[in-house]
Amino acid sequence: MNGRKIFVIILFFLCLPLTLVPQSLSLAEFELSTTGHITETEKRANFVTEGTIALWFVPVNWLRFRAKAEFSIADTERFFNPEYSYKSPGEFVFDGLSLTVPVTGRWPVHFTVFTGNLEDPSSGTLLETFQKTSFEDSEFYDTPAGKAFSPPASIEGLGFAVTTVPFNSSAVLGLYGSWNIKTGQDAGYSVDLRVGNAGRYFSFNLFGGASFLMEDTTFLFRGGATALLKSNFNSELYMKTELRYFSSNDFDISRNIYLLFEPRVYWKHADLALSFFASPVFPDNVPVYAKIESESNYFGCNVKFSAGSANKYRIRGGINLLGSINPQEPAAISPFTFSVCPFYSMIISDFFLEFMVVINPLLLDDLWSAGEIRLHIKAVY
Repeated sequence: MNGRKIFVIILFFLCLPLTLVPQSLSLAEFELSTTGHITETEKRANFVTEGTIALWFVPVNWLRFRAKAEFSIADTERFFNPEYSYKSPGEFVFDGLSLTVPVTGRWPVHFTVFTGNLEDPSSGTLLETFQKTSFEDSEFYDTPAGKAFSPPASIEGLGFAVTTVPFNSSAVLGLYGSWNIKTGQDAGYSVDLRVGNAGRYFSFNLFGGASFLMEDTTFLFRGGATALLKSNFNSELYMKTELRYFSSNDFDISRNIYLLFEPRVYWKHADLALSFFASPVFPDNVPVYAKIESESNYFGCNVKFSAGSANKYRIRGGINLLGSINPQEPAAISPFTFSVCPFYSMIISDFFLEFMVVINPLLLDDLWSAGEIRLHIKAVY
């Protein structure tokens, strides 16, 4: 029996007596995205559906559970059409389970044990937990191309976390240790440290980590910084740099570094975000139908102009213009070379809905790479 199964069994027996007390179950996260494209083999429209759901369970005020799962449907039409004999209709994957015990004293401390995927160390989750302050992420990440250039950093495995606000200061601190639940030469251990702070004009999140194998002297290092600078003149500056795991025996980090520089300007009824980036393509975030080599590095810019406001007016519409180049192959044409992406979004009740169309004018002779349509639904609180 592996470590993850033992962990889940222990949590089950810990939860059993708590089911007799008043319970609190809530939706922590819900996101659903359907993307349509033309298949190369069948020459027909295919819709891929992917989603994430997470639940909070608080049986008593000193104990919190969080469970997360991901699901995907490779062919949505055939999944809901009984006329097709579809052998692999979908996939449902358990993505993580955590138990948190908050302790109050001279300053708050949260003790957490987890299995699976806990969270992204570059995100502002620590600031949201302790300072109740949202850390506005990049506008570029909301686009399909932005996801392909988003570093897939995560704290995962079987492990523990200690997060706190030391000395009741404005800073937040997190220490994480995890094991990848493998044995022998594949057994690996990781340690991560995070520091964050949120002020009126400046917020940041820093993280750094190291991993090593049980029977190997090679260490892997990673790190990153995210910052948001605000002003009194309706403008912001978002910056992010991240270094994926690189070996202590090989300090060539050219394929592992990610940079994003994003100034934002807000007017009364409109806004503009200019996202300048230098990044490789991350294979985990690239659609299966996109013919992109994972080792390609890109320099580019995404211009996002929109009118309205989802938070204030509950509607927003606009357009994304993306241009990028692969310095090693400047003449190569890819879905990220040039694209036009109009979008329209709205908030209905507690859900954010967005409809987006991606058009690649330079690939019109190749229809299954020329564009896609996307419907995105996300729970908001």
